[in-house]
Amino acid sequence: MGNKQNKHKAFCSLTEPMQLPQDKINIAVLGGSYTGKTSLCCQYVENKFPENEWDVLSYRKEITFEGQQLILEIVDTFGNEQFTAMRDLFIRESDLILLVYSVDNRTSFDELLRILEQIKLVKHKKFYTNSVMVVGNKKDIPEDKRQPGRSIPTAEGRELAENEEMSFMEVSALTREGVDDMFHNLITFAKDPCYRYHQNVKRAR
Repeated sequence: MGNKQNKHKAFCSLTEPMQLPQDKINIAVLGGSYTGKTSLCCQYVENKFPENEWDVLSYRKEITFEGQQLILEIVDTFGNEQFTAMRDLFIRESDLILLVYSVDNRTSFDELLRILEQIKLVKHKKFYTNSVMVVGNKKDIPEDKRQPGRSIPTAEGRELAENEEMSFMEVSALTREGVDDMFHNLITFAKDPCYRYHQNVKRAR
């Protein structure tokens, strides 16, 4: 535990807070197909499941964050590999990124590593680890070996995020658990890299 905490402290001291736009933040939601990206976006913006799913959807939501009015421009992208070039564009124009996988789909988890390399390549010198959150959707599926269904344990998702110095959450588009916090924490972590460290300390106690 001590080594992990020291690692997080070192990350806090070396990682600069991001200078996010004052009035509008562009968020790209990336991940494989059928991971629930559209459902998460729709639940956050409209408090409901989507009636139709398209290749690319964009949403706008006005929020108050730490007393400041912000407009969130959210782009939800189709997970098919044939849209790689389009994904490059969304990555380049994004301020923050949600990397979504489904806890019942091992392929979607493996896909995150490929997308992450694409993000690093496209962003290059403008890449900040605290601009990305790893998100496991379908948290409502129990982590119970007696009830098959979940393929990726919570610990495995968290380990991936920690190895890349990114934040991590599990959420549920079905029950809406964690959906609002997902966007709030994404912005908070970008502004304060130590936020994830403090959250990890709380969880360890």
